Amino acid sequence: MNATDLDEDTNGEVQYSLGKTLRRKVSHYEMTIQATDCGEPPLSTFKTLSIQISDVNDNKQQFLIAEHTSPGTRFQLHAARDPDAGINSIRTYTITSNDHFDIDFSQSDEDKIPFLVLKKSLDREQKNKHLLFVTAVDGGKPPRSGTLNVSITVLDVNDNRPTFSQDTYQTEIFENVSIGMSVIKVNAIDPDDGTNGEIEYSLSKALSHKVYDIFELDSLSGEIKLKGHNAARLCAISSNIQ
Repeated sequence: MNATDLDEDTNGEVQYSLGKTLRRKVSHYEMTIQATDCGEPPLSTFKTLSIQISDVNDNKQQFLIAEHTSPGTRFQLHAARDPDAGINSIRTYTITSNDHFDIDFSQSDEDKIPFLVLKKSLDREQKNKHLLFVTAVDGGKPPRSGTLNVSITVLDVNDNRPTFSQDTYQTEIFENVSIGMSVIKVNAIDPDDGTNGEIEYSLSKALSHKVYDIFELDSLSGEIKLKGHNAARLCAISSNIQ
């Protein structure tokens, strides 16, 4: 802000001072600025200064939701605040279009309380994070609105079985191979997260004892090694690994 005075010398020197604040809201200030010269007698002029503070959307709410949570489950959101009363107060809430969540609200004595409602089952393996925007709209003309960022992390449950990379594993070895030699390595994957996706291998308990005498299976790597020799038993052996 700048003021000029056409008088000469000290009569043209200008000093500024703040007047009283006329109005103040959280996002809006109005005040008077007084410009006074140094003449005798001093002369003054006044100007109103209006400052509008632009909002930065830093409102955020986070949820951790297990993927087996039942549809219809409700999660309370932060209620919007509007200093206006009556018809100009919060009228409704809306949510960005998505497949899994809807918005609902209940009326209290002071506010409309919004709830995030799960409308479709979650699947972490398909999508492990959801980012939604909830908008509160008041009843003013024109209507004003505010936005809440809602971040949802889908927590894993053990809902997937391990699957082998092949339906059948086959290999051939000579009868004179050394004990400890690697025969074959099997591999399975599990799309679940953390310990739910960790795999341990084992030989089926329904196998005959001769399999256990000849082969050993590494429970972590899935590698099968030769444990003992017996030419007759090596002719044809089928093993079930789980």
